[in-house]
Amino acid sequence: MKSRLKKLRIAFSLNAFVSATQVLGDRAFGLLAAADPLNMLAVFGEIKGILEQLGIRPHFHTYEGTGISEKRIKARLGKYGVPYLRVDGLALQAGDIPGRGQSYIIVEEKSPGAVSSWDQWVSPFLGWPNFVQAWVADVEYNHWQNAADPIQYTTVGRDMTGLKMKSNGLPYPLEQQIVDTSGNPGRWEFRKGYIEAIGSPMWIGENLWRAIGENRESELRALDWLQLTEPQKGVLRLASDYPFTDETTAAQQNALRSAIYGAGQHNG
Repeated sequence: MKSRLKKLRIAFSLNAFVSATQVLGDRAFGLLAAADPLNMLAVFGEIKGILEQLGIRPHFHTYEGTGISEKRIKARLGKYGVPYLRVDGLALQAGDIPGRGQSYIIVEEKSPGAVSSWDQWVSPFLGWPNFVQAWVADVEYNHWQNAADPIQYTTVGRDMTGLKMKSNGLPYPLEQQIVDTSGNPGRWEFRKGYIEAIGSPMWIGENLWRAIGENRESELRALDWLQLTEPQKGVLRLASDYPFTDETTAAQQNALRSAIYGAGQHNG
C-alpha cells in the first residue's frame, strides 16, 4: 500500500476594496485589492521558526527546483506573498485572495511523513486576530473530490464513467460540460469569509462562527467519534476516529460538514 501525502490549509479573513474598474465589452468589473493583507514577512518568519524548531536548516527551492535565497524571497513578499517554495520534503505557499475575502497558508507534503506534527505548523497562527480555520486533507483524495475539469481525468487516463456532469454556466462558445463535485463528501468551496471544507485534524476559530452566523460547538460535541480539544481560548481542535481518505467514510464526512456548517449553505 502506497504512503499517503497530506496537505494543510490555514485560512484568514481579509477585507477588500475596489481599487480599479476594468471594462470588457459592455460590462464593467471592479478589481479588488486587500485592505488588510496578511503580514507575509511575519508569516515567513514563523515558517523559518518552525523549520528551526524541527532542526531543519532552510535551503529553499522554487517550483522548478532552483535554489532561492532568503533575500530574494523577502523581496517578493509584499507583492506576491510567500512564493511556492520547496524545502525538506515540503511545499510552502501563502497569499491573499481579495476576491474571496481571504488569505491563506498552505503546507503540503511532497515526501510521505515529512510532517510529524501538524499542530506544530498551525499553533503559531491560532492566536492571529484574523485566523478563521485550518484543516489537514489527504492530497490525492482532496484532488479528485474537487476535480471538475474533464481534462484533469483524460490527461492521466482516469475513467469518468458514472460521474455526474453539469454545465459550467458560461455562455457559448465557452460553455462545456464539467464534473459536478457539489455532492462529493470531500469537496471544499469558497464562502464569504471562510471555506466550507472538512478534514482531520481541523482547527476552528471564533471568526468561523462569526462568518457562519452561529456557534455550532454543541453539534460537534454530539458526534461521539469526534475528539474535541481547545488548544487555546476560542479555538477548537477536531480529530476524527475515521480516516478521510476515500468515500468509505462518506457518512462521517457528511455528518461533520453538517455539524460545522449546517444543512444548508449559510452564504455564497
